Amino acid sequence: MKKITIIGVIALSMLSLTGCSSNKESSTTKSSTTKSSKKNIKLEVPSTIETDKGGNVYINGKTEPNTRVQIKYGLSTSSVASDSDGNFESRNYILIQTDEINASVTVFSTSGEKITKEIVVKRSAESKEKLNNDKIKQQKEEEAKKQAEEQAKADEKNPATYPELPYDEMARNGNNHKGEKLKITGKVRQVMDGDDGTATLRVATSANGYDDMYLVQIPASEWNNHRLLEDDIVSFYGNVYGLYTYDSTLGGKITVPALMVNMY
Repeated sequence: MKKITIIGVIALSMLSLTGCSSNKESSTTKSSTTKSSKKNIKLEVPSTIETDKGGNVYINGKTEPNTRVQIKYGLSTSSVASDSDGNFESRNYILIQTDEINASVTVFSTSGEKITKEIVVKRSAESKEKLNNDKIKQQKEEEAKKQAEEQAKADEKNPATYPELPYDEMARNGNNHKGEKLKITGKVRQVMDGDDGTATLRVATSANGYDDMYLVQIPASEWNNHRLLEDDIVSFYGNVYGLYTYDSTLGGKITVPALMVNMY
C-alpha cells in the first residue's frame, strides 16, 4: 500500500513539472512573437547638407511610403508626407546669417513609434563667395551714397553749381524743372513774413524791375540771419518748386514759377 502511494506522488510531481515547463515555453514563445512583430522604421537622410549659391537648401530623404515626416530647421518646424515610394522633400529654407545650422528629421509610424536623425546644414563655398561679394558691393554702394550726399551738401552752398534759365522757359515749363537747381537775380517787390519764421517774397527779374515775377520761399534759418527789404536787388540760389498759382488782389488767379531758396 505504501508503495502505491509513493508511486502516485511521484507521478503527480512529474505532471506538475511538465505543466510548468509547458507554460514557460508558451510564455517565451508569445514574448518572442510580440517582439518580432515590431518593424524598424526606415529613414535615410544625409548627415550634412550644403546650400546652393543663393543660400537655399532642401532637406530630402527616404522613409516608409505615405508616412508623416517632421522637419526641424533651427527654430522652425514643419511637416510633410512621403510619397508612395517613401521619398520626401522639405520646403525651401534659406541660410541667412550664419554659415551653419542644426536640423533634424523625425518619422512617425502608424503604431506610434518614431525615429529621429540629426542633420547639419552648412553654407557652400559658392554661397560664401556670393555672400562676401554682396557685402563688398553693399559697402561700396553705401560709401558712394554717403559721398554723393556729402557732395550734394557741399554743392548746395556752391553758387557755381546753380545754372540760370530764361524766364520764358520757367513760366511755360516750370513743372518740368521741379527739384532742379536754379539761380535768379531780381528786385524784391513784396515781403511776406510767415508765422513759422519763414518768408515769402515776390521777386521781379526783368530789367525794369517789375515784370518776370518769381515767388521765392526762404527758410527760417536763412531769413533770420539776413532779412531782406523791398527794392533790394539780390541773387537767389535754390531748387525749383514748379509753377505756383495764387489769387491776385483783383480777384483773378496768377501763376508764376516758384523757387525754394537754399542761400542768397
